[in-house]
Amino acid sequence: MDSKSLPTSTTSDGDFVDSPARNMIPLDTVLNLRRIDTGGKLYRSARQDRASPDDIQRLDDLGIRTFFDMRSPSEYLGARHGLLKVRALDHCVRVVVPQLPNPKTKPYPTIGAIPLKDLSGKPVIKPKPSSQIPRQRYLVNMLPLTLVFAVFSIAPIYKSLLCIFVILIDAVLGTGHKYLLRFFSPEVNRVGMAGVYCSILENGGKQLCFILKTISDPANLPALLCCAHGKDRTGIVTAMILSILGKSDEYIAEDYALSVEGLKPVQSRVHGELVTQYNLDESFAMAKKETMLKTLALLRDRYGSVENFLESIGFSGEDQEKLRQVLS
Repeated sequence: MDSKSLPTSTTSDGDFVDSPARNMIPLDTVLNLRRIDTGGKLYRSARQDRASPDDIQRLDDLGIRTFFDMRSPSEYLGARHGLLKVRALDHCVRVVVPQLPNPKTKPYPTIGAIPLKDLSGKPVIKPKPSSQIPRQRYLVNMLPLTLVFAVFSIAPIYKSLLCIFVILIDAVLGTGHKYLLRFFSPEVNRVGMAGVYCSILENGGKQLCFILKTISDPANLPALLCCAHGKDRTGIVTAMILSILGKSDEYIAEDYALSVEGLKPVQSRVHGELVTQYNLDESFAMAKKETMLKTLALLRDRYGSVENFLESIGFSGEDQEKLRQVLS
């Protein structure tokens, strides 16, 4: 089912109903896929690491040319453990790590001017202006180290000191902060999902601005936002975009909650990767409307509005208007 044949929702009188559910695009191996805007310029999904040839073709049919993957390079490479040596789209999409600029830089550099590195840390040679620009997957880590420091601030002093040894263990074992997250799980559970979501947004301002400013350029569209499950990191970035587009909190929360249905085939895996692996509360494997509603309320309590929050991280009112026009 492509963006041109999405089901519509109507009332008994035949009037159109603006419902996020009509944006769902069911695929077999790319889960939690749905359209974000009305024009089919922006999509969201879980990881595509094991996408089947048929589903890769479906993504091609949508015209997606830019992938914003909110996993870190180490998390992305972690998919190579076990039987998965190469991810499904690696043969047709170049994976790069952008060196994110200060979001308040004026003018903000175009994507062609931002330095890129490959997964080994080597600079990426950009194509000549006359050559075709390859499709790219930008790894934009929405769980930066500043988020870890934010956890330090709410943890007891003794835990903040002991965590140095936990970090060393993670580094030696190459676990991608697994034991660090388990170590701080009581603090994370106490804050709750909405609190964690706000912390991710507040500590990922540079990353969020890169995504928003890059999708504001029509040359980078259609684009796909994704992370491991397409639920948490993807969910809160999508919430910011939908808010810019003028969607109500109820609509945004309904879109977020669609991840329950979108991830139903792998719910046990989601539970294992979040709750079991990191000792998190059961709620972290869910996607309840109330969680997103609380997240938006917390942002407004702290900043007055979502728009004010975005301005505070460098995505100005002018930037927001440009994105609205591009996605309208």
